[in-house]
Amino acid sequence: MPMTDIGGLDRSGDVRFGGVMADLRIVLGVIDDKGEPIPAEERKTLNEIMGGLDGTLSDGRLLIADVRGVLDENRQQINDLLGSAKELSSSADRLVNNVDDLVTDNREKIDALLVNTQEAVAKVNDMMTNVKELIVSLQGTLERNSPEFDDLFVTLNNTLRNLEELTRTLADQPQSLIRGKEPVGRQ
Repeated sequence: MPMTDIGGLDRSGDVRFGGVMADLRIVLGVIDDKGEPIPAEERKTLNEIMGGLDGTLSDGRLLIADVRGVLDENRQQINDLLGSAKELSSSADRLVNNVDDLVTDNREKIDALLVNTQEAVAKVNDMMTNVKELIVSLQGTLERNSPEFDDLFVTLNNTLRNLEELTRTLADQPQSLIRGKEPVGRQ
């Protein structure tokens, strides 16, 4: 038997329906490629496979019918959603074009602003370095002059105490500014 392709042509190019039928019998498992009948066990397995395939195709048809039903029920919502998506896409395109135009129109200003910003950041960094150095210097000065600062604080505390006493005396005895402080206690 000549070998045929799916279309049923033998190697010479002639149409051979017998060849197609032989190929179909082989595919369906009625005979093997030598023309011998397939054993019953293999035929049973092929029948089970075909039965499973038939069930799967049937389930597939039901699934397709369900999907069609859902699509038909929701067609308006789907169309509305697609319309909204088109509008959103159009709006996004306009926005991107507007931003692009804005950047293009202001390219020189943006570039100058970036340069100015970079210069300002460099100056701020320099200033921060100077501030850090100043803080370190002040800490060193405070540490070196700590005893003098302690004495200064003691003197300031004494001065504040004397001012408080003067204020209290003037509040209690305003004439003491002219005559002096009157003694308190026995006279």
